[in-house]
Amino acid sequence: MQWLICHGNILDVKADALVCSANVQLNMSGGVGGEILVRHGDQMQKELHRYLSERGISYVAPGTVVKTSPCGTSFSVVLHAVAINVFYETSHELIVSTTRHALKICSEHGIESVALTALATGYGRYPIDKYALVLTELQKEKFPNIKDISICLRNKDDADELMSFLDKQCYRG
Repeated sequence: MQWLICHGNILDVKADALVCSANVQLNMSGGVGGEILVRHGDQMQKELHRYLSERGISYVAPGTVVKTSPCGTSFSVVLHAVAINVFYETSHELIVSTTRHALKICSEHGIESVALTALATGYGRYPIDKYALVLTELQKEKFPNIKDISICLRNKDDADELMSFLDKQCYRG
């Protein structure tokens, strides 16, 4: 399995699946979710709200991963990973377990390439150097079927910093 760190817009990454950050209300109010709304309209947001409505809930628990259809994106599937709580707080353990859960879903569905956001580093304010420890831990695990995982960061300095903390298992894109 190859891990790739890149700088740019994750919606432009060529991959079978997108794993993006979500909040507990599943509102696509910013970050990658906001960009999807701008580019592709509100179909995905409606799908997420329908998910909540069908279950009679107004929010999901931290650690939840919700699958939606691509809704006009170039991905086969989009996974909305909740690695924060209602106050946008997070922890190393929550980010690792949520990411692991999302990657296992991808693996079980035969996904070969994944575009992965740096969960909880935006609105969750998790430091990029600590996020490197999340990736270091996950690099040791096997996710059958997955060949490539691309972590794409909007901020070039963050991409450079993340790359500086990681071992030779990651490549710059």
